[in-house]
Amino acid sequence: MSADINEIVQAKLAELVDSGKVEEIIEAKLTKTIDDAMGDVFNSWSDFGKELKKNVIDDLNVNLNEINFSEYSRVVLNMTEGILNSHVTEMAGEKLQKQLNDLFQEPPASINFSEIIKAYIEDNHSDDPCSCDEAEHICLIFEQRDSASLVKDFLYVGLHPNGQRKHFSNEKIKSYYECNLALGFRLDSEESDCKTGRLWRVMDREHNDNAFMPTCMRGTSRLLYQLYCAGSKIVFDKGLDTDDYDLYYPGRDY
Repeated sequence: MSADINEIVQAKLAELVDSGKVEEIIEAKLTKTIDDAMGDVFNSWSDFGKELKKNVIDDLNVNLNEINFSEYSRVVLNMTEGILNSHVTEMAGEKLQKQLNDLFQEPPASINFSEIIKAYIEDNHSDDPCSCDEAEHICLIFEQRDSASLVKDFLYVGLHPNGQRKHFSNEKIKSYYECNLALGFRLDSEESDCKTGRLWRVMDREHNDNAFMPTCMRGTSRLLYQLYCAGSKIVFDKGLDTDDYDLYYPGRDY
């Protein structure tokens, strides 16, 4: 009887060995033993764990007396820059991309000067109504001069939001140079019933060359920037008589 049991045990043991079950059991036991041993070593109450904890605390120890204002400012600046970059990239990126696309979109190859006047009126009527609240219309001045070479003529144009009145004064505007926006055009030399030209100079109220254009995300400034960069043809569709252009603000009683 005992011989039969021994044979059965031997057969089953052989089956376990052949199936790899014995190896799995051994591997599991060894893994658990190693995990337990490592846990004991790295536990905070073990000698190794206590020494490790002490070294980490020593390395992280910061002497606040050694931190000066410039270091603090640099940390704050770096944090602010990171947050700002993230904000611009994630939240404002799409809007900024649209504005840049609008700014650098292809301008018209040719445009009527009356469209520039219309844009100027819309800017001053909607964005800064106080600057023209007593004016019925804008001021438009043409001054034409011949170039020394006689190849092309130069046309200077002044645009002002308060009719013929200077800023903060009742003094009458007499020249394009006294307007808050002055434009210079090189007129085409071809004989034509309708004058055409190219924008070559822009001056703001302080008479700074092209200072009106760097902040040009919208309105007249953006239009002028695009026309200037592209060398678009400006068609003076109503001629060079200021009375022939519509200079009045919409909705005014006059």
